[in-house]
Amino acid sequence: MFKFFPLKEKGFFAENDDELMKHIQKGDHNAFSNLVHRHSSKCYSIAYRFTGNVCDAEDVVQYAFFKIWQKPDLWQKKHNTKVSSWIYKIITNRCIDISRKRTPSGNLDLDRISSAGISCEEQLAINEKHRMLENAIANLPINQRTALNLCFYEDISNKDASEIMNLSTKAVQSQIMRAKKNLKEMLRNYHDSKK
Repeated sequence: MFKFFPLKEKGFFAENDDELMKHIQKGDHNAFSNLVHRHSSKCYSIAYRFTGNVCDAEDVVQYAFFKIWQKPDLWQKKHNTKVSSWIYKIITNRCIDISRKRTPSGNLDLDRISSAGISCEEQLAINEKHRMLENAIANLPINQRTALNLCFYEDISNKDASEIMNLSTKAVQSQIMRAKKNLKEMLRNYHDSKK
């Protein structure tokens, strides 16, 4: 899995992300390292859920943090946006840009699925179900996929997801409900076609 390793400097600690961003806006490398350390795992997870590919997810995270370092003034406290929501929005937007440039392949890295204690046949069945679900998610409309990934898989609150997606909280909830309905229908159609 993709990991960032923070710079070590004794004595540097920021209570919150807002404080880190103030230091980053002044060019503080250690504050930036702290921010990366705090958010890189969640960013990678979001990017991986969107892209289904380790290399693409790593590229997205690297792009986002590079953008934050190059243009930290894009985040402004007066806009009342949480730093984490701003970062996740950069990640999400980059993933959407990538997904628009290519069609879904459904090639998820299956080595992340544990096979301990089950037979080969059971593992194959699990892999097939997983592949089928990931393909169905990849074929959802982008807003439904984004809402589902952020709220369900990444456990981001609907309120924070609404900031990231530039939608109202009710619209995010609606996108999640539509996504679930569409997934149910896609999976039903898949099962019906196998009969």
